[in-house]
Amino acid sequence: MYRKVIFVMLILSLFPIIAKADEDLGSMIGEQNEEKRWTEAYYAFEPPVMDGWIGDMEWQTEFTANYFDAFDGQSFREIYPPEGSDEEFTDQADLAITFYLMYDDTFLYFAANVTDQEIVVDSGATFWRDDGVELLLDGAHDMDYDQRAGDPWPGFEDGTTLLATVDGSYYYDYSNSTPYERTFGEEQDWFAATRSVPSANYSIVEMRIRLDSIASPQPGDNIGFNVGINDDDTGGLSKTALKWTGRETTPEEFPTFKNESLWGAAHLRTYVEARLPERIEVDEDTEVELSADASTGNHPEFETGANFTWTLPQYIDGEWNNLTSHGPDLVHVFEEPLSFYTLILDVMDPSGVSDTAVTRIYVKDVTPPVLEYSDATALEEKPFTYAINATDNVAVSRVEWSLHENGWYNRTTKATFFDHIFEHPGVYALHFSVSDEENNTANGTAMITVLDDAPPVIEGFIPDLMMNTSQVVSLSAPAAYDDTAEGPSTNLSFSWSFSGEFGWYQFFGRTVNVNLDIPGRYNGTLTVTDGIGLSSYLNFNVSVQDDTPPVPGFFLPLEVGESRQIELNASGSMDNDPFFWAGSSFTWVVVLQGKENFTDTLEGPINHISFPFPGTALVTLYFEDPSGNTANLTKQVRVLDMTPPIAVLTLDGNVVDQNEPFFLDITGSQDNMGLLSAHYTVFRIEEGEEIPILSTPFFGVRLLNVSNEDFRQLDGLWITLSNPGIYRIDLIIVDVTGLNDTVSLNFTVRDSIPPRAALNRTIVYLIVGEKLYLSGSGSSDGEGPLVYQWLLDNETLIASGPELVWIFTVRGNHTIVLKVTDGGENSDCSMCRVMVTDPVKVDDAGADYTLLYIVWGAAILIILLGAILLLLWARRKREDELAKRNEE
Repeated sequence: MYRKVIFVMLILSLFPIIAKADEDLGSMIGEQNEEKRWTEAYYAFEPPVMDGWIGDMEWQTEFTANYFDAFDGQSFREIYPPEGSDEEFTDQADLAITFYLMYDDTFLYFAANVTDQEIVVDSGATFWRDDGVELLLDGAHDMDYDQRAGDPWPGFEDGTTLLATVDGSYYYDYSNSTPYERTFGEEQDWFAATRSVPSANYSIVEMRIRLDSIASPQPGDNIGFNVGINDDDTGGLSKTALKWTGRETTPEEFPTFKNESLWGAAHLRTYVEARLPERIEVDEDTEVELSADASTGNHPEFETGANFTWTLPQYIDGEWNNLTSHGPDLVHVFEEPLSFYTLILDVMDPSGVSDTAVTRIYVKDVTPPVLEYSDATALEEKPFTYAINATDNVAVSRVEWSLHENGWYNRTTKATFFDHIFEHPGVYALHFSVSDEENNTANGTAMITVLDDAPPVIEGFIPDLMMNTSQVVSLSAPAAYDDTAEGPSTNLSFSWSFSGEFGWYQFFGRTVNVNLDIPGRYNGTLTVTDGIGLSSYLNFNVSVQDDTPPVPGFFLPLEVGESRQIELNASGSMDNDPFFWAGSSFTWVVVLQGKENFTDTLEGPINHISFPFPGTALVTLYFEDPSGNTANLTKQVRVLDMTPPIAVLTLDGNVVDQNEPFFLDITGSQDNMGLLSAHYTVFRIEEGEEIPILSTPFFGVRLLNVSNEDFRQLDGLWITLSNPGIYRIDLIIVDVTGLNDTVSLNFTVRDSIPPRAALNRTIVYLIVGEKLYLSGSGSSDGEGPLVYQWLLDNETLIASGPELVWIFTVRGNHTIVLKVTDGGENSDCSMCRVMVTDPVKVDDAGADYTLLYIVWGAAILIILLGAILLLLWARRKREDELAKRNEE
């Protein structure tokens, strides 16, 4: 029902009312819904505390909260001229109120939580124009057009107007018409408590009003009710107010605070409390009468007009059905024992308010179990099971058994059978009591006849025995007989068993041949059994001595590398003595045959060994068990060569001559087993690139059984290189087991063939001052560039390069020598003889200079001609460059 009220209030809040401004003096503006607004006042089982705080539980806020502000479309805004203005309301934080309403048998309770950005109380005697909460009450709900009309004035014949400022400084009852401070006590007709928190922009106002001061409304009645809050943000008298009005208002009508027809309504909602015990116990198949008399409500007509509905869900024919009954009492028969029923009681008062109570009904079982049983027969010393047939309308809970045989046997179980072994023949009474979960009980007694069933009798004994593991011993059973109903019988079977810590043997027959191959002490048992399976026993001891040799065993790989450690582990050894490990001894003898002999002896079942060189090794394990029996086992392992050879290559100075054979000196190479072959590859290094030019055949140079002194006799180790340069040799030495080592060596092939020096002239005649021209460009060398040096008279270096230009300034005979040197520092010389004379002189009288003039003239002409040609060539070249630029 509470959810319905909340739902209706939410629906109403979806229709806002748009307020309009009106500047007329004392005018009221806004539009209201045509229907009267109302709120619920719920019954307060515990009165709220008037302390200025609104507690969630004490005010039942989940039911009674009401909210409105200046913009919710339903409140009414009142403007006080001339200062007041509708613009005073800015937003919900400026002015809003949440109020709560409850009642009990004596009081009507009101609480309000006011949101106000500016809390102002400063008007003194005119305090109703300050920030405060006003409560309008019309107990008769007669909706007078002017509640203040009447004689004497004011005439509040059925209600009142109450006001409290938010800071608690003034409290006002308009029916008294006299403002006063809070000087009255809590027993007055009304009481108020406030709490103002300006820093948090809110105030709390609580009021309590006696119902008999407002026409004494009854539960279920509606009373006229309205709430107003004044707003004084700027000081002095308030400018605006907000009213929770109940109907549409026009400016011509009386103001809301005195026109009861414009108020809303408060409904004093009745309460109903349905009451049933939490649990009820009833007997099965018994008519039970249940009553709702404990239920209560505060509606005036509850006792005569309340409606009671009983609902009992039942599982009938595979589906759930509700059994429904009406009235304050319920009569019903509950058939299913040990079951829980859920019974629902719904109580509704005449106004439609209802409540529900639920009780759990437990149906007790009162029917005892039913027994079916009979007498039985059992065998002496044999397991015996006796069963009864016990049924119950619900289930059997326990069975108590009682039997007397050499004393009482008492046992309580859930099973309906009894297990027992009777020691003596006879007739016994077996008593039993069967109970269900509700302790309903049924009793019975069965007579059990136990038949005689004695085992055979053995006359005599078997002495203790001593024997060896390899020995066979014959054993014969003593005399034995069996008593039956027909008399003594020799129809018996014989079984011999020998049980030791690590062995178990069994033989059959009166006489048996026994061999126990595991040493130790045994418990011997002779079992004599009659025709129906009853047995008698004779026990004796047997001591078995070990005379069986052990069996050595160990794992050894077929091959192992030299210096590699292996484990010698005798865990594969076996012996018929289970305790042989504790007292046995193990000795290992290792013999290695190779380039020399190696022997080692080790003690203990587990050892580690490594072989120092290759060869064939024999490993023998000598095994002696705790009884002194011995055995040995020998295995062979091949020891592999794991040491690679050491490759060594040397060349004297790492320099050899071209076209001269040189020996690859590998005499420093060595191996522990002997060298097999040498493989090499010669690389020529040119501009950082390695070019292979020579290598040994596929099988290399055979070195097997060749001593270091004879290596020089092997043609494959002699090499001749014709081209000077830088080389590298990669040498691989392989031993007889295929292991190898590699070494590399860089060396130089030296140029050893000298060049040929050549001059274009061998003799020259010159005049002092005349230039000498000589050329050595005809010189040659097969391997590369030459260095040219010109020596004057074999002493002075006068020039370098393939050409020589030289001027002698004095006459004389000279020698010019050209020396050429190749990259290998090889050299050759060529010589030219030079004859230098003075110029020819002619005296003044008859000197003839004609030839000289001709020579000098020709020279000048040649120079001029060359200059002209050079100028023409330069001009042509310039024209070509200009033409090329133009094309571009």
